[in-house]
Amino acid sequence: MQSALSPAGIQASRILELWQLTLIVCCLVFAAILLACLIAMMRAPRADRATPADVSVAGNPQPRVCFWVIAATGVSAFLLFGLVLADVLTDRALSRLPVDNALRIEMTGYQWWWQARYSSDSGAPGFTLANELHGRWAARSSCR
Repeated sequence: MQSALSPAGIQASRILELWQLTLIVCCLVFAAILLACLIAMMRAPRADRATPADVSVAGNPQPRVCFWVIAATGVSAFLLFGLVLADVLTDRALSRLPVDNALRIEMTGYQWWWQARYSSDSGAPGFTLANELHGRWAARSSCR
């Protein structure tokens, strides 16, 4: 069974690590946003439909709220920069991996299926599969 969460090679494991980091950061940001929304709803004044809207705070600066908005923006920018840095480092690590005896697969996309053509450099005939990529052939070659 194919799964993106069980990598079969060095490249795939590096990409999985980057994906897990991205998932963790996004989950933390999502939880922080939900927490901020919950706090805002709990602190909001209660009123019914007959109560007129209170727009008096619209013209008054609120330094505490401004601080939290600026802090959240700074943390978000820092986390996004961290993800970009992790992406660049992963890309550099992947580009330095050896390509000797690499498994060569030519993928062709058709309207409803994929064709995977495994080529052989050793003189043995290659083979073609439809809609399938298999790690066992990668393990048979010297690709890790």
